[in-house]
Amino acid sequence: MGKKELFSTPENFTLDHYIAELAGLNRVGAYEEVLSSTPPCYSHDSVGNPYPMLERGLALTMQANYAEAEMVLAAAEYNAAKTGNIPALLNAKAGLLYLFRTGDRPQKSHPFSKDIVGSRRMADEIEKILATSPEPCIEISKAFNEIGLWVQEDVGIEDAIKYYKKGLENGQTVLEQDPDNEVNKAIYNRTLQLLGVAYEKLEGYDQATGYQVKALGGFEKIGDVHNQRNAHISLGRIAGAQGNAEEARKQYEVAKQLCFNDKGEILSGAETHSIIINKALEELA
Repeated sequence: MGKKELFSTPENFTLDHYIAELAGLNRVGAYEEVLSSTPPCYSHDSVGNPYPMLERGLALTMQANYAEAEMVLAAAEYNAAKTGNIPALLNAKAGLLYLFRTGDRPQKSHPFSKDIVGSRRMADEIEKILATSPEPCIEISKAFNEIGLWVQEDVGIEDAIKYYKKGLENGQTVLEQDPDNEVNKAIYNRTLQLLGVAYEKLEGYDQATGYQVKALGGFEKIGDVHNQRNAHISLGRIAGAQGNAEEARKQYEVAKQLCFNDKGEILSGAETHSIIINKALEELA
C-alpha cells in the first residue's frame, strides 16, 4: 500500500483523514505504515514541513503512545507557526487539545489525567487564530468541533452547539468549493453527528434525529462503516427515549449487522459497538 494511497496532499491533509480512511474505509495497517515511513522528528531546532509530524503525531495517538504524540504534535505546531501554515497550525493545536481534553496525556502526579489548564490554553489559542478570519478550509471545522467537545464537557451543551454550528457553516462553504473531497465530507458528517448527540442530550429529539439522519446518509456515501454504526446507535437511543421500542430495536439491529463482514467475522474496532448494541437489545427484550 503506497503512501499516496493513504494520505491526501499536504494542502488537503487533516488529522481526521485517518478516521475517514481507517474507521470508515477500514484501511488496516495505515498507522503502522506512518510510523515506519516517517522519522521520529520532533526537534524544535529546525523548521521544516509540518505534515509528516502531523501524520506521525496522530498515528502515535491512535496507538496510545501519548507522551511521544504530544512531543511530535508540539513540533508540528512549532513548524506550522514558523512557516505561517494556518491549516497545519489548526490541525496541530486541535490534536493537542484532544490529548489535553481526553486525559490522554501522562503527568507525574497521575498518569493520563486530564489537563484542564492545557485544554483551556489550547482552546484560547485556537480561538485567537479563528478570530483572524482565515480562508475557509476544513481544518477550521475540525478546530470548531474540538473546541465544542471541550466546551461541552467544561461549560455546557448549549455553548458547545454554537461551536458545532460554526463548524457546520464552514464545512458547507468548503464542500461547495470542493464537493468531491472525501476528507471534507468526513469532517462535515462528523459535525452533523456532534450536533445530533448534543441535541439528544438536551432532549431535542426532532433536531437530534434530523442531524443524525443527515450524518448517516453522508457516512453511507463515503463508506464510513464505523460512524454508520454510531449514527444507528444514536437513532436507537433517541427512539427508545421517545418510547418507540420498535424503531429503537430496528436501529440497533441495523447497527449490529454493520459490526460484521460478509463472513460473519466481527470488524476491527466494532467490539465495543457490539457490546453496546447487545446490551441495548437486551433491555428492549
